Amino acid sequence: MGRSAGALAAGSLVWLAIVAAKFGVIAAWFPGALPGPGVNEFPRPAWLAFVLATDVLAMILGGYVADMVAPRAGLVHAAALGGVMVATGLAAIGFGWEGTPIWYQVVLVSIALPAVD
Repeated sequence: MGRSAGALAAGSLVWLAIVAAKFGVIAAWFPGALPGPGVNEFPRPAWLAFVLATDVLAMILGGYVADMVAPRAGLVHAAALGGVMVATGLAAIGFGWEGTPIWYQVVLVSIALPAVD
């Protein structure tokens, strides 16, 4: 049980760290690429594609880490991590990413399980 929780926690931390770092790098290196606080729009399609690609990479690496921490049932742990990612994505949709195209939200949520496995 402890190793399973550790696998899920480690995979989640890797995923969240990459996502947070990505937005930090974009904001620092490309000022104006992301909307400011309270602005109701999301980046241009090229930025959305880049953000989506890096999100998928973060999901893949998070699943890999979960598998490495608990290799006996790696697929189970990766699937659990994918479930966390899907739930997080659905919650984000529910709370409203105003200005974000619906296709982006749907792709991000639907790619989580295949990406981590």
